[in-house]
Amino acid sequence: MNTLPTTLYRYRPLTTYSLAELASPSIWFSSVGEFNDPFEFQFKIQSLQETPENREFVITSIQDETGMPRESVEAKLKTYNWDNFRDSIVAPQDNLIQAIRTQGVCCFSARNDSPLMWGHYAAAHTGFVVGYDTSCFPFMHALPVHYEERLCSFSIHDMIRRMHECLKQIVTQKGTDWSYEQEFRLINMQDQVNLAGAIDPAAIKSIYFGAMCTDQNRSLIGRVTSHLRPAFYGAQLDKERYAIHFQELEYDPQLKTVGSK
Repeated sequence: MNTLPTTLYRYRPLTTYSLAELASPSIWFSSVGEFNDPFEFQFKIQSLQETPENREFVITSIQDETGMPRESVEAKLKTYNWDNFRDSIVAPQDNLIQAIRTQGVCCFSARNDSPLMWGHYAAAHTGFVVGYDTSCFPFMHALPVHYEERLCSFSIHDMIRRMHECLKQIVTQKGTDWSYEQEFRLINMQDQVNLAGAIDPAAIKSIYFGAMCTDQNRSLIGRVTSHLRPAFYGAQLDKERYAIHFQELEYDPQLKTVGSK
């Protein structure tokens, strides 16, 4: 799925942090080290064939990295095999790795009815899902995640000449086993991680309560978001299939509760 849907959903456990995001309103950009998939943000470096052009490229790159005179680099090349000599270029991959580490990422889904995501990301249905209007800032900038069998693969030339494109591909690619999530991502372009970013309050258009979310917690979220006037829904488990349905609810400003309409 590449087309940006009209609504993006974020599965949340009920915590002090998730309530703060509703009250602010804001979203949290996490660092790559906090993701639960060890394959996230990994990439493969392609082999560089030994050609006169590539030989010159490697010599020049090592000169730039180390400050060694050309004669010393060429002498080193005579004593090393090509693979070892090529692999001594570390700046391009180091620069790309450092760029990855400074990316803050916030994740969303195009669907709000995934039993797996309700279980994994919304504390076994005790949490909630927020629906964000993608016509509002910053959600119009969300990028689709692409699902592939193989890791991203780049040449040294790629990492030097088009590092931004390599970085974007890495941050928006996952293995095919994750495709059920239909994920979209917002990337913090300020090279900062673990921080809250302000959003347009009008973006919070709906809130879906898990099937195990208590009346007390529904009311708490209702009070926190009452000024935003989102639509409220309660998740219901299908009695015959592994499926989730939603019943529309409403917030009572006098009782300060969320219940059936």
